[in-house]
Amino acid sequence: MSDALVGHTGFVGGNLAAQHRFDAVFNSKTIEAIRGKRFRRLVVSAMPAEMWVANRDPVADRANLERLWANLEQCRADECVVISTVAVYATPICVDEGSMIEPNFSTPYGEHRWELERRVRWHFPRSLAVRLPGLYGPGLKKNALYDLLHDNRLDKVHAGASYQFYNLARLGRDIETALAAGLRRVNLATAPVTVREVARAAFGRDFTNDPGTRPACFDVRTAHAELFGGRGDYLETRDEVLAGLTRFVAAQRTAPRLAA
Repeated sequence: MSDALVGHTGFVGGNLAAQHRFDAVFNSKTIEAIRGKRFRRLVVSAMPAEMWVANRDPVADRANLERLWANLEQCRADECVVISTVAVYATPICVDEGSMIEPNFSTPYGEHRWELERRVRWHFPRSLAVRLPGLYGPGLKKNALYDLLHDNRLDKVHAGASYQFYNLARLGRDIETALAAGLRRVNLATAPVTVREVARAAFGRDFTNDPGTRPACFDVRTAHAELFGGRGDYLETRDEVLAGLTRFVAAQRTAPRLAA
């Protein structure tokens, strides 16, 4: 049987499509064609990634979920991998895969993606929920790293904000590792770093902006770090995260000159 990917035109899905051969791909324009199909593995990376959009218009975000699910429940797969988010945790600090999730207290963005996790778990005989933190990789279009790269509204970016950055280049490999270990859910959590630290390490600049708002703070953990080559609570240490970000930024800065 074949492997299929839903969401191949998105940021995460596009990176996955470059790492694994999928026999069938679908997006929001073609999702209805999935009805009646059967697959060996189905990877779902289809919910919109913009958190602020979902939270601003939760009714529309819920409608996206319902339309997606109306089609997914009409197909079959031996195993289903759903790409989710650490935003399913109402307070994303000092929590791991064993922590209780309280969707009634989370954002609409987190609640609706938790609901998709639950439906996938009920419908498919074997499933894996992959909860992602902040991301970087080819096609990056948002987050504080993007803002630093493109000098995008930096007056709104808090230097003291603490994020977890995950390199999408390793996602396909990490999914295979999680499936081989029989995991049902995994936080692909890396050690938190502040925007100030990222600016200093990857851009060589002293960024101290304080927009007068409470800085974001993410510190989600994983109970499976060693399985993925990590240590303690994270897949990558603070120094490893900063080194990866530095390499990515350098590649992004030289790419236009290479293309020319």
